Amino acid sequence: MAGIMLGPRYAPLSQLVYLLLGLVGVPVFSQGGGLNYVFRPGFGFILGFVGAAAVVGACSPLIRKPTFLKCFGLTLTGMLVIYLIALPYLYFLNHLVLKQPVAFTQLALGMTPFLLGDLVKALLIAGLVPPLWRRLPEL
Repeated sequence: MAGIMLGPRYAPLSQLVYLLLGLVGVPVFSQGGGLNYVFRPGFGFILGFVGAAAVVGACSPLIRKPTFLKCFGLTLTGMLVIYLIALPYLYFLNHLVLKQPVAFTQLALGMTPFLLGDLVKALLIAGLVPPLWRRLPEL
């Protein structure tokens, strides 16, 4: 949602601020914060937020008038970017840092239960953004 609403400049910046706040110890992540968070399996998803905000933010000016379908497509694109960053991060964390080899297909299958929730979130975002966008000048 940040990517669509904040655009190419501020969307990735907002996620970088979130990332940096968490890394310096502000408890903004789901399990606190601090530099050691980079060794947690979920940190790849946090990195993915930055990438997704950058990609979706770069695409958002292309949709002059946001519709449900356009926002849904952009949200799915952002989620794809998150997974494309998070899964390899988790794979390399397990292999190189934790020395616990795991097949990449196992990681991908482990993410499958979360896909339905992500789809629901994408539908909610696609439903919320167009009316918010229309009211943006008023906000």
